[in-house]
Amino acid sequence: MWWVDHTHRVVEQIDTTLSALKDAETAQRGYLLTGDPDYLRPYHAALTVLPSTLNAMARLTSDDLRQQRALTEIRNSVDAKMADLAESLTLHDGGDAGAALALVRTNRGRALMDRLRDQLSRMRAEEERLLTARAARASQQTIWTVTAVVASGAVALLLLAFLRGLMRRSAARIRSSEERLATTVASVGDAVIGTDALGGIERMNLVAEQLTGWTFNESLGKPLDQVFQIINGHTRATVESPYEKVLREGRVVGLDDHTLLIDKGGTERPIEASGAPIRDKDGAIEGAVLIFRDASERYASQKALADSEARFRALAENIPLLCWMADETGSIFWYNSRWYEYTGTTPEEMSGWGWQSVHDPAILPGVLERWQRSIASGTPFDMIFPLKGADGLFRPFLTRVAPLRDETGRVTRWFGSNTDVAEQHAAEQALREADQRKDEFLATLAHELRNPLAPIRNAVRLLRPEVPASTQALARQIIERQSAQMARLLEDLLDVSRITRGVIELRLEVLDLRRIVDDVILANRSLLERLHHSIHVHLSGDPLWVDGDGPRLYQILDNLVQNAAKYTEPGGRVDISAIACEDRIELKVADTGIGIAPDSLQRVFDLFAQVHIAGRGRSGLGIGLSVVKQLVTLHGGTVQAESGGLGCGSCFRVSLPRAKQSPSAEQGEPPAVVATLYKTQPRILLVDDHPDIVESLALVLRGHGYSVHTAEDGSAALPIAEALRPDVMLIDLGMPKMDGLQVGRWVRQQPWGRTIQLIAVTGWGQAGDRQRTEEVGFDFHLVKPVDPDTLISLIEQISGNSGNAQESA
Repeated sequence: MWWVDHTHRVVEQIDTTLSALKDAETAQRGYLLTGDPDYLRPYHAALTVLPSTLNAMARLTSDDLRQQRALTEIRNSVDAKMADLAESLTLHDGGDAGAALALVRTNRGRALMDRLRDQLSRMRAEEERLLTARAARASQQTIWTVTAVVASGAVALLLLAFLRGLMRRSAARIRSSEERLATTVASVGDAVIGTDALGGIERMNLVAEQLTGWTFNESLGKPLDQVFQIINGHTRATVESPYEKVLREGRVVGLDDHTLLIDKGGTERPIEASGAPIRDKDGAIEGAVLIFRDASERYASQKALADSEARFRALAENIPLLCWMADETGSIFWYNSRWYEYTGTTPEEMSGWGWQSVHDPAILPGVLERWQRSIASGTPFDMIFPLKGADGLFRPFLTRVAPLRDETGRVTRWFGSNTDVAEQHAAEQALREADQRKDEFLATLAHELRNPLAPIRNAVRLLRPEVPASTQALARQIIERQSAQMARLLEDLLDVSRITRGVIELRLEVLDLRRIVDDVILANRSLLERLHHSIHVHLSGDPLWVDGDGPRLYQILDNLVQNAAKYTEPGGRVDISAIACEDRIELKVADTGIGIAPDSLQRVFDLFAQVHIAGRGRSGLGIGLSVVKQLVTLHGGTVQAESGGLGCGSCFRVSLPRAKQSPSAEQGEPPAVVATLYKTQPRILLVDDHPDIVESLALVLRGHGYSVHTAEDGSAALPIAEALRPDVMLIDLGMPKMDGLQVGRWVRQQPWGRTIQLIAVTGWGQAGDRQRTEEVGFDFHLVKPVDPDTLISLIEQISGNSGNAQESA
């Protein structure tokens, strides 16, 4: 009868649906526990099977409204269950295995499965009720039919034949179902053993026979523990049967990674295994299924990896770097000993993400953002950032992290190293500073060479026959003095080269340091007098004998005295003192000048170093004190700079080895002194802190009939300009107190200063210098040494076009 077959077909679809759901859940558990993608094959199969079975049930029950409503609930529950399984798998594949397992532990999946069992059981019960009712009606009809034809033996035989055929078809259906199950089990690539409720073996596939050494016929009905013998590979202790654990806990269970299976012949092999309960329609456990596989290859691969990792760790412990390893999520699980030595931390403090405590809090957010980006993309990490040492100080480290991948390309580990680059950074910084000092030196060298060239060119023009003899004499003095200055600059440069190359030779003799002090004071008297400095000398009564090179000792002291005079405001004081100690001569040059900032004391002796003071122009090449230090060192002595800070003066202490013999020395001659010059018309204000430039250029301009007034620096020029209201101002840019740009800006701010022709006459000739003078309001920018004819021609042009100049003529 069709309704019997119909009911069996509905029940079969219900059973297939429940079986597919169980397989999918078991596959999910196995995959989450082992991470082996092979476990997911039943899950992927269920994605195909479930829509098919649900559609089949919908067709079979299309004439039953009650079953259709039940099926709608079942569909919703199936969708929810599969979504729950997919969510945990997505978390796991996204690298958050802990969250995936946590989701499983919420029992949300179990609740969904229990609801599905209940819904499917009710649908099955309804089909069985329908079958019973239909069978009762059929039986009643059969009785009536048999009664009606009881006299007919032929009909009775037909009835018996029909009933016998019906029984044969039911038996065939059962055999077909069993055969399909057997085929499915046999086709699984893993070993499968099924047990009854008492743990006796009911089913075994070929793979299980091969791994256990038992045939199915031999093992049928035998206890699982007898066929499936397992031990702990480390302790050799017998491992509890998975069936016992399944029976006790009623859930999917797995075996430890180090489990060994002993086959019938005594051969041991590592296996991966999991067990799951088999439940009847009421949910009672009626047996268990055990799935396992040979893990020899994976274990061999893991052992090789572990051996390789051990060798790697041994190597990492002996390289001069901080090294560490992190898992695929970025959580660090190992550091080498050098990390702990440097940071002064413990493994407990550094576990996981504890490394953040040794990072600079200001930079840490950027490090975390870059690290998280590398973890998400699987790309290498490369960054320089500071790490705090055990001493509490931060040092820069070059950090590089590389991903380690398995055979599928999945990142399984991260290996990182931190290289201390503090010395490289210091060297790079030193190179940058040296390069900057070199650039400043070249610019200053051009300025310093132009300064003596300017008065020399002016003085040469004054040597023409028509110029008075007295003026020519002054011009010759200017040329001699400025030529000597240029020679001094060149000699300093040559000394730097000689000392750097190690070719300088000292001609040592016993010298009286007193005579060298006298010579230096005499040579610098005009400089000191021009600046209105007072000089005080304090020499010890004991002999001041030294073994030294006379010209070089003179060069040392001369540099220090000129330095003191140059960086002391007019009217200051310079002190020179020397005393004899046990085996040393201590020489000191002190001043009441601008002083040295504390952070500059250590670098004043560096080559090309120039200490810039606000309000003062740049002066000197930045090599004088470097030469002093190197010459003192060649004499076996030391030099030290001292200062109380800016505005507190400076002191340079030189310590030289004391000689034991009588001294002898020669005395030098004092330089010539420049006289004051005359004035004529028209009105020009010349502002420059270089006296020879002022004197020589004023002589040239006055010789052409101009009225020339002078100011020794920017601040002195302001009251003169206010009173004079000049037609033209020739202004140097690099001056103390107030530089030329400030002077020009002040003049342009005055109502009477808007028509004055401002001409910058300076050693600074770069594009940036010209741009700055133009922005302030200068009309012209001339670079020293200025050709006198060019300057006169420019002034004549200006005077002819200047209303102010015409009024004064």
